[in-house]
Amino acid sequence: MDYGGAFTYMFSSDNWLKKIVLGVAMSLAPILGPLVLLGWSLDVLRNLNDEAPDPIPDWTGDDFARWLGRGLGLNVALLTFFLPVLVVVILLTFCSLALGTWMGSGFAEAGGFISICLSCLGIILYFLVSLGAQVVFVRYASTDRLDVGLDYAKTFQLVGANIVPLLIITILLIIVGIGSALLGVLTLGIFLLVAPVYFVLIFAYFGAELSLQPGFID
Repeated sequence: MDYGGAFTYMFSSDNWLKKIVLGVAMSLAPILGPLVLLGWSLDVLRNLNDEAPDPIPDWTGDDFARWLGRGLGLNVALLTFFLPVLVVVILLTFCSLALGTWMGSGFAEAGGFISICLSCLGIILYFLVSLGAQVVFVRYASTDRLDVGLDYAKTFQLVGANIVPLLIITILLIIVGIGSALLGVLTLGIFLLVAPVYFVLIFAYFGAELSLQPGFID
């Protein structure tokens, strides 16, 4: 996989500055703006897969409704993927509280041990979900199927088969997040306005690279 290209390819696009500025404006629009931005990034991923000469589409009004629909669909797919994990975390928390009430004051040491176990489990779940979310993103971009979020067997099969690139992408995205925060401070918050657009373009590139791996495209 080519990881370095994710951070520079957007600057080779025609009118790249105009596209990014309009993307920033769209991301600031309440509620619907971020959904349109996500749908736009899905088109970027698909264009990269198709080896389009200029993968980053212009902001044209004719595509807004389609981008909104695709962004909303991606959110539905991700929500269905995340929902069981949230249920598990809520149940574990409830069980821990119920056990604490039942055992009374003698629960102090056991409670500390359970808290550590839950924290470790939470970290494991976080990484698994973050890796699985990347798979869901790529598969939805290629298929527009809302049910990809429910296909846990396929998702975690692909996570297992591509664990190294997924971990590298996750680490790089964390670095981008930290770097964006630092640049935001140095630029008095200006870069924080650009960061969401830059982030989705990076993520779209990584998604296109992942989709080239065996099994991602049905």
